[in-house]
Amino acid sequence: MVVSNFLIDSRLISSHQRLSKLNHELEERLLDTIEKSSTEIHQLTEELESTKNSLRTAQQTLNSIVEERDRCKEDCISAVKLLQANPNQFISELPPVVSETVTFISRGYVIGNDKLTYGFL
Repeated sequence: MVVSNFLIDSRLISSHQRLSKLNHELEERLLDTIEKSSTEIHQLTEELESTKNSLRTAQQTLNSIVEERDRCKEDCISAVKLLQANPNQFISELPPVVSETVTFISRGYVIGNDKLTYGFL
């Protein structure tokens, strides 16, 4: 009976040692996984912040471009209205080369490839 108890105790101790070793290995793997996940989360958070900053900058640039476009559009509309109201007044004030080009275009001539043809633009 003593021998039997000794064998049982020996098996229990052996099983306990194996389970302790397995438990230790699992804890190490879990800690490694947690560390890798934490590092990855930190990197992704930094990347997200960087992307948000880039997006904010791009949005500000886009807003500036849209404002500039709207100003230019209004200026062009005003210029067209002035030209339509008094075209001769503005054509004569242009440099001769530009004045000729505007005159040709206003008469329906198409300028391109060193040729002057009559037609629609």
